[in-house]
Amino acid sequence: WLRQTAEIERTPEGHAHRVVGIVLDITERKLVEDSLRRSEELFSTAFRSSPLAASISRPHDGYVIDANTNYERYFGWKRDELVGKTTAASGLWLSPDHRAAWLAKLLSEGRVIEWVTTWRHKQGHLLDVSISAELVDVQDETCILAYIADISARRKAERELQDSAALLRTVIDEIPDPIILKDENA
Repeated sequence: WLRQTAEIERTPEGHAHRVVGIVLDITERKLVEDSLRRSEELFSTAFRSSPLAASISRPHDGYVIDANTNYERYFGWKRDELVGKTTAASGLWLSPDHRAAWLAKLLSEGRVIEWVTTWRHKQGHLLDVSISAELVDVQDETCILAYIADISARRKAERELQDSAALLRTVIDEIPDPIILKDENA
């Protein structure tokens, strides 16, 4: 890649006298720009097509810079209802203290994987969520890149399994006769 500029120098009478120009090799700059463009396209595709809710926000105030459309699927919030507002305005976090605890860990460690907490759906009901987030640099500003999964169904199944196991233990403990447990091989 070459970039050239030229200027015609004229005589006092206005006639073209000579051409002065510069030719610069900008191949390296173009290669870097192309690489950056491809990297941005790759990130944008991964962000938009993630099966999880994804967002980019500022740590100090929770201002949402960008969010994918899965916020609507899982939490009832359309992208344009979140972008440009704070997470406090949306009421996702049950209290500022819940966000503060998560944020303190994120700021001290730089990333948090599977932070389990409770969020509020736009319609008001509560959801168990798992948040994985990392601090990233966006245009010289530290931001939070977060991926959020609704784990309400999983948590409900875990509680039901624990309840079932406790009931079985109680039943077994109350039987006065000895019990022999066998698997299908013995």
